[in-house]
Amino acid sequence: MRKMVLLLVGLMLLSVIATGCISKVEAEPETLSIEDKLVGEWGNDDISFIFNEDKSIAIVLDNYVISSENERGCSWEINTDSVPYHLDIMFVKHDVEDEFAIMAILRFLADDKIQIYSTGLDERPESFIDANDDDLLVLTRQ
Repeated sequence: MRKMVLLLVGLMLLSVIATGCISKVEAEPETLSIEDKLVGEWGNDDISFIFNEDKSIAIVLDNYVISSENERGCSWEINTDSVPYHLDIMFVKHDVEDEFAIMAILRFLADDKIQIYSTGLDERPESFIDANDDDLLVLTRQ
């Protein structure tokens, strides 16, 4: 009987320890912040975005990588107080003191699928309603 009780206690402790070791990506999606949900690689057949926890970003387009390796700085920022969420991707070029940001909106279609819409550098779109198909990205978690 004592061995059975010890076995049950051991299994309960093991499950508590294992639950505490779950990574952010493996955690229940509803317990994660929007920023934590966004961290990771998202892509489609044409482009991939790698959102890192330290707010750095890498963008892969046709075997060309845009990241802090070939730019002085590439970072991302999201404002979750707005609906849809406001996503800014900031760049600082190595060779000049030029900074610019791509202003976009973002929404989660599912835990593993997002939409990003941007019309470029001039202004942020307000909604997905008028989204031109060429400017609308649907990305899945890789």
